[in-house]
Amino acid sequence: MFSIIIPCKKSNDLLKECLDYISKLDYADFEIIVLPDECVETQHCRVSIRIRIIPTGPIKPGAKRNIGAQHAQGEILAFIDDDAYPALDWLKNALKYFEDEKVAALGGPGLTPFDDSFWQQVSGAMYLSWFAGANPERFYPGKKRFLDDWPSMNFLIRKNDFLAVGGFAENFWPGEDTALCHNLVKAGKKILYCPDVLVYHHR
Repeated sequence: MFSIIIPCKKSNDLLKECLDYISKLDYADFEIIVLPDECVETQHCRVSIRIRIIPTGPIKPGAKRNIGAQHAQGEILAFIDDDAYPALDWLKNALKYFEDEKVAALGGPGLTPFDDSFWQQVSGAMYLSWFAGANPERFYPGKKRFLDDWPSMNFLIRKNDFLAVGGFAENFWPGEDTALCHNLVKAGKKILYCPDVLVYHHR
């Protein structure tokens, strides 16, 4: 089972959009853990029976994700940001890569949504340039390969491996996802980039 973990400050339209797309996934064996600062309502979501709301207070995103992992019942943790939403085959495509026991974690691109505003599209286009830094395939489907760093906006990992390396470094923000990946690689674990494990990430 997958545990989809979503840190956020409060309920908002983008979180509602994220949950709505999750409700339409073509793979059904998952739970959802939402970690707001304070308690939020879930009546807007068709999958509310599978949502657990865990208020955390105003703490950093990495700490929220760690709390979500501690409460997760799934064998695989699926981290996504509240301003992103998954492609409908997100989990189904991820599952096939986890059939390889050597793969501890995987990440996929966060594409700019087609209905984002003009300036959001411009921002997304800027990220496609090498001037935006390493791993431009964070923002478009590149070639499958192993890597040593990936952002947590679309990051899936075996729960046992996540806990074994101590989860996210709560004293880091930003950069807690890079620290996690560094610890995984240092422990000899493999992180796979999977171009078809897609989410759409608002700019």
